[in-house]
Amino acid sequence: MKVRLLHPAQVELEEALEWYYRKSPELEAGFLFEVDRARQRIIDFPNAWHPLGDGVRRCRLDRFPYGLIY
Repeated sequence: MKVRLLHPAQVELEEALEWYYRKSPELEAGFLFEVDRARQRIIDFPNAWHPLGDGVRRCRLDRFPYGLIY
């Protein structure tokens, strides 16, 4: 499975990274790590999360109030 971000998601990610960086560079790095970790979990276990609708699921990040919708 290949995971890619749509343009609106990429923009939201960049805005969140900038916000976390302003709080702390370590926080930004932790957020990016969690996003990458969630992407890998989706690749490894694509059916692990409950469907939100027609073929749509959400994998929530562990430490941050975000989720990847796929």
